[in-house]
Amino acid sequence: MVGEIRDSETAELAFRAAQTGHLVLSTLHTNDAISALPRLQDLGVDSNLIASSLLGVLAQRLVREVCSECREPCAPPVELLAELVGVPSADFRWYRGQGCAGCHYTGYRGRMILAELWSPNDADVMLITRGATFEEIRQSADKTTLPMADDVAEKLGQGRTNLEELIRALPHSALRQLRLTAL
Repeated sequence: MVGEIRDSETAELAFRAAQTGHLVLSTLHTNDAISALPRLQDLGVDSNLIASSLLGVLAQRLVREVCSECREPCAPPVELLAELVGVPSADFRWYRGQGCAGCHYTGYRGRMILAELWSPNDADVMLITRGATFEEIRQSADKTTLPMADDVAEKLGQGRTNLEELIRALPHSALRQLRLTAL
């Protein structure tokens, strides 16, 4: 376990350990899963080393979870909705916590993860190895990535989070990728 990869020395140590058969887990600050690739390259990790060692990247954001004891249906502001996520299906449900003793009258109780997972497939590995552009790799990786937008839409539909919390925790570009339909 490597606490965080912040510099080229740590990155090289982590990838050398991975090359010898160790499972290496670490953190790296990026906006999404695929952006770990150029970040590692910026830290001086050779593309061939990345291609042969990287098993997957999990991007995550923590959001507060709507209190299940006081959760109630609500309607988010239409203009905000249109600006950020477009028009959801008519039967999509929105929720908020009204506040209760269980959540100390905040409407939120606990936290949960919103995640995106990229597991490079053979095509991704070949592109990384041959030094393809980041955009070429991103297009290929889109086919093998479980996008955060899907996880967000699912948890919104379940009433586990709300639009206000997403606006606080996610970049607006991530919100614009949402496709909201009833679950």
